[in-house]
Amino acid sequence: MPTKVLPFLAIVMILATIETAPAASRSAEARSVTKNNRLTNEPSGVISFDKPVIDFGLVKRGQKLPAKFPFKNIGKGTLSVQGVQASCNCATVDAAKGKAFAPGESGLIEVLFDTTDYSGKVSKAITVITNERSMPDRTLTITALVNSELDATPPLVDFGDVVLNQTPQQTIRLKNNMKTELKIERIRFNEEFLDVGYTKDGREFTIYVKLKPTVPIGFFKDTIWVKNNSASLPEMPIPIRASIRGQISASPAYIEFGSVSANETAARQIALRASKEFEITDNSVELNVNGSKADDGQKLIKISVQQVDKTGKNISLELKNPGNKSGSVHGKITLQTNNPQQKNLVVDFYAFFR
Repeated sequence: MPTKVLPFLAIVMILATIETAPAASRSAEARSVTKNNRLTNEPSGVISFDKPVIDFGLVKRGQKLPAKFPFKNIGKGTLSVQGVQASCNCATVDAAKGKAFAPGESGLIEVLFDTTDYSGKVSKAITVITNERSMPDRTLTITALVNSELDATPPLVDFGDVVLNQTPQQTIRLKNNMKTELKIERIRFNEEFLDVGYTKDGREFTIYVKLKPTVPIGFFKDTIWVKNNSASLPEMPIPIRASIRGQISASPAYIEFGSVSANETAARQIALRASKEFEITDNSVELNVNGSKADDGQKLIKISVQQVDKTGKNISLELKNPGNKSGSVHGKITLQTNNPQQKNLVVDFYAFFR
């Protein structure tokens, strides 16, 4: 199993390089696949990849590895790529999303795999979503065996549930896999919320991480960066996580709506429980599609509050895909309360508009 070191995989996907099949290629056209659109009964495009799996083999952690996946429309109708989604929280740029590929035309999906985030054996799936009706989702795979010059135990520091104003501390053992001596130049961290220090014991270092009482209520997510003399990993990231609890808690801490097709609605629910009576006084929504803020975000999510008892409420959420947007969706729901300790409850949400 791979050891995930940072839950962010920098993957950039660009669809480009359209090449029209030459007129002489009649035999290839004759072998093209005929599939009809179920709604219009017209021929649809069919995407075909020359090589859906790329194995990088043994690589050093910290390398950025480019991969290219050529494809061709072997159908009788027009093909369009509606989105590209990775199997983790990844940043994607889809330059030719929605572009039409005529029968016989080719394109290219380029993937940049940043190994800084992983160690050990890694396999990542990339889903390509097209306008095909019979098989709209196709999977590409990138694999690698990532060798790290430094190992952190644990690779991710999770403080779990922490009561507001508590200051717990955890330690990290940093192991040196290099032939040369490991030297830490400095550790970069968020001084507003964290205290960080370290000691050396032979070839290993012990890093101490302490939460400050200034950490706000909600899901806390941060990273410390260890600047060192490793050639391939000169700044080693170590993620920090915690769930800071106040008088009101939300479950789940974030919402996954999953894949939502055009003009469809996905429903989810948040349970709010408190140690004393409270009320929801207002709410607001911030919604981004492919990293760009949507002006109509408040209209795309319907929020309703159901009273359970004086100290409990259920929040019902309905996210609608309006049909004129597609791609990765991320946003925040802010619930305003009359609790002086927690005037705002913020819940992140994720989805993919198809």
